[in-house]
Amino acid sequence: MSTMTIDCGPELAVALGRRESELDKELRMASALKLYEMGKISSGLAARLAGVSRVEFLVTCGQYGVAVFQQDEHELSETWPPPSEPQGDCCNVFWQHTKKAS
Repeated sequence: MSTMTIDCGPELAVALGRRESELDKELRMASALKLYEMGKISSGLAARLAGVSRVEFLVTCGQYGVAVFQQDEHELSETWPPPSEPQGDCCNVFWQHTKKAS
């Protein structure tokens, strides 16, 4: 495990509106969010870096406007095309019903 030390004066705590004792957590979360947003690390690794659960990290992503889905529209259409026919019994019943109504 790597350890990093960041020397900063009380100005950073004031700028962030935090106590100096809270800076470690804030900087860890900010680093994790940015690295995840850039696609450099997974959400699981980002959560570990931030020192929170994966669920808590993903919720925090939403609070900071970081997308939790890292695929763009083109990538999604290549990896998950919509089926031409519905799958499963309940879908087929709905499909048949809507086809009759058309």
